[in-house]
Amino acid sequence: MRDSYVVNTGYSDPVSNDPVGMADKIVRFLTYHPEIKFDTIVSGGMSGMLVAPIVAAIMGKHMAGVRKPSEKANSHARRLVQGTIGKRWIMIDDIVASGS
Repeated sequence: MRDSYVVNTGYSDPVSNDPVGMADKIVRFLTYHPEIKFDTIVSGGMSGMLVAPIVAAIMGKHMAGVRKPSEKANSHARRLVQGTIGKRWIMIDDIVASGS
């Protein structure tokens, strides 16, 4: 019996199948551009939430997840922002999108 299954969803496969690889690309980009100053990685969207904590951990930055007010009703959380947010941040939103 198999102990795991790969579920291919199509457009999100590059992120869901290799979030560490995608995080590495983002870290390399940000490291190559030291003029981009930030202390926090903020994420919204499912594919962004797969990668943002990895980027924050590698770079030693704060991490916060955000959601739209319309998503609050469908969430276990009572807050629109969870985590630690500093003064200057960049957002990793949906890295891939369906276009809808």
